[in-house]
Amino acid sequence: MKEPTLQPFTLSTSLTGYMPVPRELLEMELPSTAILLYAVLLDRATLSQKNRYSDGTGAVYVIYPIDKLAETLSISDTAVKRNLKILEQKGLIWKMRETKNGPNHVFPNIPEGSIKPLSTETFHPVTSTKKTTCTGQNVPMNNKKKRHEKENYYQHEEDESLGLLFWGLTGNGKTFAAACIANALIEQLVDVRMCTFGTILKHLPGMTAREKDDYLKSFRTCDLLILDDFGMERRTDYAREQIFGIIDGRYVAKKPTIITTNLSLRELKDPCDITEKRIFDRILEMCIPVCFDGESLRLTKAKENLKLYKQLTGK
Repeated sequence: MKEPTLQPFTLSTSLTGYMPVPRELLEMELPSTAILLYAVLLDRATLSQKNRYSDGTGAVYVIYPIDKLAETLSISDTAVKRNLKILEQKGLIWKMRETKNGPNHVFPNIPEGSIKPLSTETFHPVTSTKKTTCTGQNVPMNNKKKRHEKENYYQHEEDESLGLLFWGLTGNGKTFAAACIANALIEQLVDVRMCTFGTILKHLPGMTAREKDDYLKSFRTCDLLILDDFGMERRTDYAREQIFGIIDGRYVAKKPTIITTNLSLRELKDPCDITEKRIFDRILEMCIPVCFDGESLRLTKAKENLKLYKQLTGK
């Protein structure tokens, strides 16, 4: 892990990019790992708050897999589970599973007011507030380059809906470029989803109506959606209906989308039926086309592998 750049704490220093730890926790009988775990969950809750992830009462929930929490805190999965149980026993979190096989929704509770005797300590759920125009999260001040890039990406509300359409033949690095953008934004706690429509459609059978609505809503409402290999999915009426629902949802909500496709601009501008035209017209309005027309990177790699094979075998 790269060490951060350090600087003195001065009279003009403004703290940003730090995880919240309520002072009341220091008065409670909690292991230090449990306190750090709570800070991570509460920090993630601010992202959920921004994305309006809440139940019917407005209580914000967090979806954070055990293995990812373990990786974040550099502890074992067992240690995460043990400390989650401690937080739950203290009333600092509560959990609910939406579906039988779905992930737990973790609801953090926060202490009310200043430090109080433990016998009278009360907690309130984190509640969702009005969404701000800036869809990004704060980043550390000492990382000026990333902060500048992020501010440019989300600088003006009217630009937030602009996306990118990476088109061209296979093997030209479209997916790689999209993944680089995703990784850079995920590091700054932007809610990014990257998948293919084929993957989305594969998960729909067997879901209840509510599960399907929640699942599809997550793609319509995330900060950035990256759809890879668009146009390669089966073009059934059912598939087109689901595709249109997601694309139109992001179009109406003015959410940015990045799409990679092997379809040409001519195919996108002149589709074969009215349903695809409705989809493609929205994509062309939402996204700036970027042509990837270089030699296939996969073909280049294959040539290099063949050359290496001949050198090793003497053929």
